Amino acid sequence: MAASAQTADRYGIRAAVEAAKHRRPLYRYTSFWVWVAIAAVIFAVRLGVDPIAKVYTQKGIDSLTGYHGSVTGVNVSFFPPAYTVQGLKLVQDGREADAEPVVYVKTLTGRVMLRELLKLRLVARVQAHNLKATIQGGATEPPEEAKEAGRKVKKEALKHDLDFGEVLHKLIPLRADRIEVRDSELTVYDVTDPKRPSLWVSDVQLALENLVTRRNLDQNVPLNLTMRAVVAKTGTLKVLATGDLLADKPAFSGQAQLTGLQLQSLWEWTHAKAGVGASGTVNAFVNFNSAEGKLAGDTKLIIENPKVAPSEKGLGSKLKAGAANLAISVLSSKDGGDKKIGTTLPLKGTLYQPDPQIWPTVLGVVRNAFVDGIDWGFTDLPTPTANEKQGVLEQAKDALNEDEGPKAQPRGQ
Repeated sequence: MAASAQTADRYGIRAAVEAAKHRRPLYRYTSFWVWVAIAAVIFAVRLGVDPIAKVYTQKGIDSLTGYHGSVTGVNVSFFPPAYTVQGLKLVQDGREADAEPVVYVKTLTGRVMLRELLKLRLVARVQAHNLKATIQGGATEPPEEAKEAGRKVKKEALKHDLDFGEVLHKLIPLRADRIEVRDSELTVYDVTDPKRPSLWVSDVQLALENLVTRRNLDQNVPLNLTMRAVVAKTGTLKVLATGDLLADKPAFSGQAQLTGLQLQSLWEWTHAKAGVGASGTVNAFVNFNSAEGKLAGDTKLIIENPKVAPSEKGLGSKLKAGAANLAISVLSSKDGGDKKIGTTLPLKGTLYQPDPQIWPTVLGVVRNAFVDGIDWGFTDLPTPTANEKQGVLEQAKDALNEDEGPKAQPRGQ
């Protein structure tokens, strides 16, 4: 009988059923404890990595020359690889503990693109949200260590004849696919002035794309910069530029424009610097380019309906405002009943020694008043360059000629 039972259950089905009825608990299996140990290690590492990262981030901040600061938190992610710093604050040495920080970033995140990392290429993206930067003009002298570091950087740049590609080549192979600054602001103070005037640039949105340290990483895409911001609550600033830092000398070109800036919003600054207040609308247009170390560019400045008024009591302020208004009435053209002053500022020279040209700028104002107005936008740019160096009288003659206009002087003249 037993033999026939064994024959009927030759595949152990009945034994398996019996074993299933009396299954051993999981904790009695060795493999169970192996997986528990692995999970515990991963959990412990995950809990410990953020505090460790915060400690080393703070050490990095403490090693900065001329600044001290802190962070409120650090978060490390493995999938995808990311490093996030929260509440980063930097304060210049020598200032009070509660002084306004030079830089404050609510969230700063660096991400490594896993798909590229699997191809053994380091490609990163950096995002800074709610960055607040402060420039304290003349607040303190930089420490000697910072001055020495600046001298070394300058010496290195001159040594390589402004070949930033050579400098970048010393870094690890890296492509910063995109660097973003979002919803940020910049405040400039002149603390050397007792009135402490300030200029506020808000709603800064900036993107820098394709910053590389090796030519074979650029994917035939140039470095691109785009920026938009609001100046003094009224003016809209837009910048668009492209360049190649890996060339023998940096090559770049671009345009910038500032439109709708109300001079009333700069009252604090003009009051502190000149003792007067101004009204009117400022529009500025800039184009620039550099190739093989040679620099060229133009700035067109147009002020619509300018007017100056004394900002404080006293004869001196009234005299300044009167003289300015007299100059405006003489040098402004009339366009549909509105007064307008405009000129162009040519820029020639090299990256070593930019040369803003003053006489063509002054004569551009004269031409705007007595010959014709300057059109809005980039239509008059770039400023034509004379074939050879001209004297002041010859430049003035061209400026007052309706068919000529002021010319920039040849580079190096």
